Amino acid sequence: MTLNERKLNILAAIVKNYIETGEPVGSKMLCDMENMNLSSATIRNEMSELSELKLLEQPHTSAGRIPTLEGYRLYVDKLMNRYALSEEDKRHIDSMLPDFVDDPFRFMDEAGNALSELTRCAVISTTVADKNGVIKKIDFFTLNRRTVMIVLVTSSGIVKSRNSRSDFDITDTVIDHFSELLQATVYNMPLSEFTSALVQSLAAAAGDTVLIISPMLYTIYELVKDACETELLLKGELNLLQHREFSGDRAKELFTLLNKRRSILSLLDTNDKELAVFLGLETEKSGLVPSSLVVARYNTGKKETGSIGVIGPYRMDYEHIIPSIEYFAESIGRLLSETLSE
Repeated sequence: MTLNERKLNILAAIVKNYIETGEPVGSKMLCDMENMNLSSATIRNEMSELSELKLLEQPHTSAGRIPTLEGYRLYVDKLMNRYALSEEDKRHIDSMLPDFVDDPFRFMDEAGNALSELTRCAVISTTVADKNGVIKKIDFFTLNRRTVMIVLVTSSGIVKSRNSRSDFDITDTVIDHFSELLQATVYNMPLSEFTSALVQSLAAAAGDTVLIISPMLYTIYELVKDACETELLLKGELNLLQHREFSGDRAKELFTLLNKRRSILSLLDTNDKELAVFLGLETEKSGLVPSSLVVARYNTGKKETGSIGVIGPYRMDYEHIIPSIEYFAESIGRLLSETLSE
């Protein structure tokens, strides 16, 4: 049994209609379509053969057909008519993106909110790991006598902060001397060179203040490690509850998976395409059933890439969502590239 043009047209019409309505599609509905020009009997026969090919299934005996996972895959890969974004669409997306690009983490966090609002789906995104960056500056902000907030800024605009507490009073004089030591030794140093051995060397150079600054040194070491790692951001999870596919145990399983950041990162790491569509069981992660993940890569212009994508039901509007995500990723890469090159 072969997939001729007629079968493909019928399959595309069923998937598109089911995405729009969420209701099984019957032969009469297809017969009434303006461009179908086929009898109801012919359509029923073709639908039966599409079911034998495992591209359609019948949820109830008297109901119409709905696409299977294989049916969705064929539709996404070969049959859908991708929407071409207008200049107005692009301007709308650009207006949704945040304008504080100098803080990439905060920028990606807010960009996730914007894409979630646009698609009404959950959004996952990753920050770019700053493995090739250097230490630009380290600032200290006194919170009380024995606690300071330390802020690390890298050459790629990554900003990391963490509180550090000492068992001794941290005076302004101690902070000034420590800052001078750091400026003389680690400013403009590649992040990869800020090792535990260097921490020991800096502690030895601190002289009488070593007991006071040791906790701060360890905090800076942890901040540098954080800056070198990819972070996963998740936005708009509650949007999923608007879709009837995610109810009861299905929603619980998906939310459990989304909280396992390493599992999601490992899935994104397997993707080497500019844009990819993962459908539920294809990912070998049961928590993604019955959902799809559409993810695009963005490039900062320094060989580093990150990802941004949406998670929604199988019957998400791929025709509009895919080009929107592609343009979103393109705009994010352009904005970050412009900032990081300054």
